[in-house]
Amino acid sequence: MWGHYADKHQGFCMEYDIHALADDHPFRRFLYPVIYTDQLYDLTGWAVGLAGPGRESFNPEGPLLGVLHKFEGWKYEEEWRLVSVTKSPTPDENWAVVKPTRVLLGSKVTADAEKELSSICARRKIAVEKMQLADDKFHLLSTPVAQDAG
Repeated sequence: MWGHYADKHQGFCMEYDIHALADDHPFRRFLYPVIYTDQLYDLTGWAVGLAGPGRESFNPEGPLLGVLHKFEGWKYEEEWRLVSVTKSPTPDENWAVVKPTRVLLGSKVTADAEKELSSICARRKIAVEKMQLADDKFHLLSTPVAQDAG
């Protein structure tokens, strides 16, 4: 995922312990594992119901399964998605979230970004590790980063 979501290993990843949150916290209630498949998810029945008679009983959660489906070739990502569904538009949520347990820096993060992120994390007492490509296999290793709160 570093190549796809972290700017070709130049970005960073934050790790959270969601078990530290209450069971009814939105981050736990609305977090779903992605379903990997080679079949497209068919929303035709839901769309027909949206436009047809009986639409007053519209269920906004109908497309939820659609947004949770992804091509099986991405299964190695083991992705989870945070999805909150409402019947009408709402402003962005401002949910309190638990402090990250650690920040992982990409193997090609710039020196400036590494310094800035490790300084921010030091002030907040969050561990920082930098990823490295293993020499002998397709594997990433992490090494703790020295932190300076200045």
